[in-house]
Amino acid sequence: MRNSGHLRLNLTILLSTFTLIVFTNYGNKKVHPDLNSMMVDAFLKQNNKGDFSLHDFKKYTFYFEQGVKLKGTAIIKDGLFSANDVAAAGFGYGCSEEGSAVLTPKQWITDGGYSADVPEIPASLRHFYDPTRPSGDRYLTDIASANLMGSLQNYVFANPRIDGVKWALGEPGGHFTGVQDHQYTWEMGKRWVEMALIVSDQDSKDEYMAKAWRSLGETLHMIADNGCPPHVRNDAHPSPLWNDSTWFGNPDPYEELVDVIRRDKPAEFISFAGGTMNPDLKSSFATMTRAEEIAHALAL
Repeated sequence: MRNSGHLRLNLTILLSTFTLIVFTNYGNKKVHPDLNSMMVDAFLKQNNKGDFSLHDFKKYTFYFEQGVKLKGTAIIKDGLFSANDVAAAGFGYGCSEEGSAVLTPKQWITDGGYSADVPEIPASLRHFYDPTRPSGDRYLTDIASANLMGSLQNYVFANPRIDGVKWALGEPGGHFTGVQDHQYTWEMGKRWVEMALIVSDQDSKDEYMAKAWRSLGETLHMIADNGCPPHVRNDAHPSPLWNDSTWFGNPDPYEELVDVIRRDKPAEFISFAGGTMNPDLKSSFATMTRAEEIAHALAL
């Protein structure tokens, strides 16, 4: 019985490696960091000319790319699981790792576009937000119509029952109490800034500010997700672009092709960022004061 249990768990871990392509959104190694970088550049282009739309920033200059480098904690190894996940810890297999990095504020924000998707298994189940469903019920419940992925969803991975917006923004006041809680939320980012202002030790200040900028980057990852059609409806789409599969299910061509364009035609990928935004949506954003409103409107 014990050997049978170990075999079953080993098989589960092996099959789980395929979930690198399950429920994923834009590629987190290239596309998401690029999108974060573009958002930072757009902010700096407006603000550092003194004509940023928020009056509160008129006396500020943001040195995101020069003058400051912060030593903090970054993802240094991809992984399907966190070391705190029971299955991964038991086998020492497929775990992501964190370590020290020295980056500029912009690099921390950019890298947050990557780190928000690590470890991949938990992230892949949380990065959905369906604005057509009632509040509190906007997380992924769709089960892939395929033998392997449907079984993994039903019997292996617990549904976290939290949508991508709540996961990214966190609880007001900013706190995390458990090993599985998210310490790089929008709310925790504000908390890290407060801590940086309180401590006197420069190394500690740098560490807290690195966490703050990483938190912003991981939050911007959520905004990018909400501009990705398959992640704003209750639609599991685990298959790569091979056609429908009885093992994996159906793919999402949009996500697959965006990655192909980013890889093969980078100039065209960048040109998309200069496209004209829907004027009604742009006008509605100007009246919004909360990240939840922006995320919801974009997803809708």
